[in-house]
Amino acid sequence: MGDSFFGGDAQIPGFETENKRRHLRYRLGGRGKLSFGDPPREIGVQLLDVSQGGMSVLSDNAFGLGARARLAVSILCGERAIGAAPAVEVRYCVLDNEYFRLGLQFLEPDAQTQQAIDTIVEARKTVSRGF
Repeated sequence: MGDSFFGGDAQIPGFETENKRRHLRYRLGGRGKLSFGDPPREIGVQLLDVSQGGMSVLSDNAFGLGARARLAVSILCGERAIGAAPAVEVRYCVLDNEYFRLGLQFLEPDAQTQQAIDTIVEARKTVSRGF
């Protein structure tokens, strides 16, 4: 599998049976970019789901647990695109077929970023209910 970004080997456990999440997740589609390192480097990711606490994405690259990055997204909510670029921390990295499924926790978003996250989550709730 090779080395993960931010040094060390990626932790690739099976999915845990105990759900430690505090927020409901809602399906999400589209692409985003993870920026990390100094100098900054970007990689593309596939967005899977979103909650008030974070996002799940698929990546070609493994990341070590605790790795920090910035996740840039633009998500269509109704007729407008909502952009956000919250700081995130990798909470899990699991091999899923040929890609890595990453669980990213939002890290203390500022008021503007939190408002964008809230808007995205509310829009996804509506889509999930079929309205």
